[in-house]
Amino acid sequence: MPWDIRGKTVLITGATDGIGKAVALELAKQGAFLVLISRDKARGEKVVKDLKEKTNNENIEMLVCDLAKLSSVAHCAKEFIQRFKVLNVLIHSAGVLASNQEENDGIERTMAVNYFAPVLLTEILLPMLKQNIPGRLIFVTSSMHKFGTINLEKLEGEMPYDGVKAYSNSKLALMLYAFHLSRVLSDSGITVSTVHPGWIRTKLSTSMNERIGLKQLLNWLLRMRSPARGAESVVYIATASEAERMNGAYVIKKHSVDPKPIARDSTLAEVLVTRTRLLLRDYLALR
Repeated sequence: MPWDIRGKTVLITGATDGIGKAVALELAKQGAFLVLISRDKARGEKVVKDLKEKTNNENIEMLVCDLAKLSSVAHCAKEFIQRFKVLNVLIHSAGVLASNQEENDGIERTMAVNYFAPVLLTEILLPMLKQNIPGRLIFVTSSMHKFGTINLEKLEGEMPYDGVKAYSNSKLALMLYAFHLSRVLSDSGITVSTVHPGWIRTKLSTSMNERIGLKQLLNWLLRMRSPARGAESVVYIATASEAERMNGAYVIKKHSVDPKPIARDSTLAEVLVTRTRLLLRDYLALR
């Protein structure tokens, strides 16, 4: 049977703003059953209401979850399993670049939201995806991964803190994890893809703009794309039948391109995933 997103259950993080919200709008138009993750209940409920009104799709729900707190992520995943029973597509769209160093559960916030939360959510929900194949697992990442490094002894976050460096490191780690899963799940019926949406006008880009001068800021603003444009590749992978061939792909503008070679280092990925699961063991036990 050709892939059809209509009626499929889709879980989206970061769906109350930016790219995630744009993705949710398009998938709602196409008849998907959406579950949105929001840190703020009132804001999440407003987005759900707006999407229903704009798309006439009543099959939109939400869960409250603070992705910076891993205990919240684990409980959110458990609640999803209890409430919805089915998962066909998991889209990790949430992202943050914290200007100042912050910690929750001993993990720096940028690394927590951009790397540890997607890993934890995926690890808990993966059995559910496997029960409902074919499925799709999509990680929104960034070309900034090419500036990242992996310090296996300091996965929780390095000091002194540098927001852009932490962001780059988190996106490289996320790509290593995603490509590792694409290899492990190559014959499972689950397509694992990573997406660079481009430079998008979002709150995250505003955080990055604080680090640059006025001239560079104006240059960036001229080059930035809308969230709707940034969502196009994510929507394509979630909805197109031919996107099943994009397992293990790094996608820009709906085309597979080559990431920085370190992102495909399978040996580094094996060690990274092992150490990450060790750090997450208490939260994984909540399954």
